[in-house]
Amino acid sequence: DLHEVISRSITDSATKAVARRIRIDDKTGRFKIMADPDVAAQALTVVLDNAIKYSRDGATITLTTEAERHGMMQVLVTDHGTGIDQADIPKLFDRFFRSDQARSRDGHDGYGLGLAIAKQIMELHGGSISVESKVGKGSTFSLHFVSVRLPKNRGKKR
Repeated sequence: DLHEVISRSITDSATKAVARRIRIDDKTGRFKIMADPDVAAQALTVVLDNAIKYSRDGATITLTTEAERHGMMQVLVTDHGTGIDQADIPKLFDRFFRSDQARSRDGHDGYGLGLAIAKQIMELHGGSISVESKVGKGSTFSLHFVSVRLPKNRGKKR
């Protein structure tokens, strides 16, 4: 149940969000995905924690879900934070990569592993992760999951 994965990630990130007065707006729908719920929650938590880290105090982060073609669905995490330079996006999911902008922000330490781990988790589950961003405007990370379609005659006797 993707909603349970999302709820768990929001709970895991809540302390960081509350400390910065950041509101997490959950506008997600109900989907079933083909994934280990604990590991899928880790990938989503990495993205949500980054959205919190690079948003201004008092901001809102929005989570939405959308069905895609070919049995896929996506979770979108949208922030209105610092954004990511277009030149950095191709390297963003590489291990140990930290953009110049991220390194120059006071108090935002890390090893540049979180998004690489999230990418690996998504790929191991047959999905992917992507980002669209504009410097000074914010970012939208998309986690693409394999969705599970339940048979239409589920629960009916033959």
